[in-house]
Amino acid sequence: MAEEVRQGGEQLRILGETERQQAEQERSQAESKRALAEDQRQKKEVQRQDAEILRSVAEDARLAAEDARQAAEVLRQTAEEVRQLQSETRAILQELRNELRRNTGV
Repeated sequence: MAEEVRQGGEQLRILGETERQQAEQERSQAESKRALAEDQRQKKEVQRQDAEILRSVAEDARLAAEDARQAAEVLRQTAEEVRQLQSETRAILQELRNELRRNTGV
């Protein structure tokens, strides 16, 4: 009888140890799932931030392109004004040469 009690106690001890190990495994798995969920949440946040940065960069690029277009237009207009002034200057110089020839007889 004492042997049966001892064996029963041993079985209970083994059963208790098995249940404790199982509970520890479940706790560890739950912690792993929580950590994985947190990692996924952080990755999504990083992706959201990256997307916001990309939107901002795209807007900056759009604004820079618009500024460049406007600057190109100003340069085109300035070049046209320079061409016009050069033409007017040539005409004035030609008139002065003609006037000089008339006045000097050369």
